[in-house]
Amino acid sequence: MNQSQVETKNQSALRASSAVESSQRYRGRGQALTLTHTPSYAALFGWNFQWTPVLSLAHNQVDFSSAAYAGSSADFQYLRTSIGMGPELAWTSLIGTFYTNLVPELTYSWGSWSSSGQRGDVSQADWNVALTAGYFKYVTRDWIVRVFVRQSFEGTEVWNKTVTAMSNSDLRVEKVSNSLAAVSVAYVF
Repeated sequence: MNQSQVETKNQSALRASSAVESSQRYRGRGQALTLTHTPSYAALFGWNFQWTPVLSLAHNQVDFSSAAYAGSSADFQYLRTSIGMGPELAWTSLIGTFYTNLVPELTYSWGSWSSSGQRGDVSQADWNVALTAGYFKYVTRDWIVRVFVRQSFEGTEVWNKTVTAMSNSDLRVEKVSNSLAAVSVAYVF
């Protein structure tokens, strides 16, 4: 499951007569493909440290529907591709390998939105950080089963431009995170 969470804070755009703050969270779902390095079948038991390259491609769709859009809704399509390399720490035993890594990534993000007959798109390159934790087990010499979670924290500029344009107000995005939880079966070559 690939899920995005966008948190906004609006100080006065919705209620011009008061300084009351309103905060909202929007969630979206999408697809993701991540390519990474996996230690060989003959990896040593015990603790292992390595530098891990990661290539990721994600697509998300977020439906913004709230009072901020005067009862209407806005559709946001988001494509993100990233590449990075970071440290990975793993524990390998007879039952499999448990691992975690922290990877700085160079990310290119592109977003397209439509709302009430209006359309637009924005793009940006940025540095982000992704944290992954998981478990994998070789079921044969060439096939593995992997269970993992991946959390990436992204810049807010693409989202700020989009949300401001869709809402015609200064609705600022404070934080964007992308979560991925997956079970995969993979061939190692």
